[in-house]
Amino acid sequence: VTACFFQRYEDAAEMIEKYHSKLTKEDFRIHTVIYTFYEGLIAFRTARAQPDVEKWPKIGGRAIRSYQTWAKHSEWNFENKLLLLEAEWLLTKGEYDSAEKKYVASMESAHRHKFVHEEGLAMALMAHYFKSRGDAGKEKEYLDGAIACYEKWGAFGLVSHIRGN
Repeated sequence: VTACFFQRYEDAAEMIEKYHSKLTKEDFRIHTVIYTFYEGLIAFRTARAQPDVEKWPKIGGRAIRSYQTWAKHSEWNFENKLLLLEAEWLLTKGEYDSAEKKYVASMESAHRHKFVHEEGLAMALMAHYFKSRGDAGKEKEYLDGAIACYEKWGAFGLVSHIRGN
């Protein structure tokens, strides 16, 4: 999880592979629900960096399917995460306008449901998206929003890291 927030995606992808090698059917607990979210985000990010590796979009797709099921049972807990996973998938497919709408919807859902850290994560990913599109103004706007969320959450080390980059 920390590797995802600090945008160390290569390290995170390596951790995913190690985790999968040790996972058993008895391991489904709340940590698996949380892990699935970050695994999906990391998988889509890695899929964009390694477009010839087929496993990453499949891992991300499994995360979306899981969150589609879970969101039916608890929109409050899972909607914003599903929307963020969908944004990352759309970005991976090059559907930029649709991805932007999903990022915004994820931020709004996270805000509405009081998941300030996930609102910040959605903003940070949106900032990264705008950076890749060459829009420095929107990148700064969303990065500032992410920093505000992370400060509210109390993640001052993460704020220092972002400001240092």
